[in-house]
Amino acid sequence: MLYDISLEEIEKHAESVYEAVVVIAKRARQINDEQKRLVEMEMREVMAEVKDDLLDDDQPREPIHKPYMRLPKPTTLALQEFLEGKLRYTYIEREEEAPGEQSETAVEKQ
Repeated sequence: MLYDISLEEIEKHAESVYEAVVVIAKRARQINDEQKRLVEMEMREVMAEVKDDLLDDDQPREPIHKPYMRLPKPTTLALQEFLEGKLRYTYIEREEEAPGEQSETAVEKQ
């Protein structure tokens, strides 16, 4: 679903739009990693079924039908969580920062 989001709405949850983009992007990467693990687990199950099927050479094989996993887009989920105030973020300062180097941002869902 496509809809407009005002900059004022984004700035309610962050000091600047740029800060919001970094937080949303980091959370989207976390969600993407979670979804990737979920898909890999599903694929292991399917491959186990296929392997069991291949061991039974005497029986006719039927195709394995698994419903297609339709997952929401990670950026959409991250943006929604951000606008709902479900994300908490902090800056991680490094002990020895090089000139021009920026601190990292840690993001976690509340």
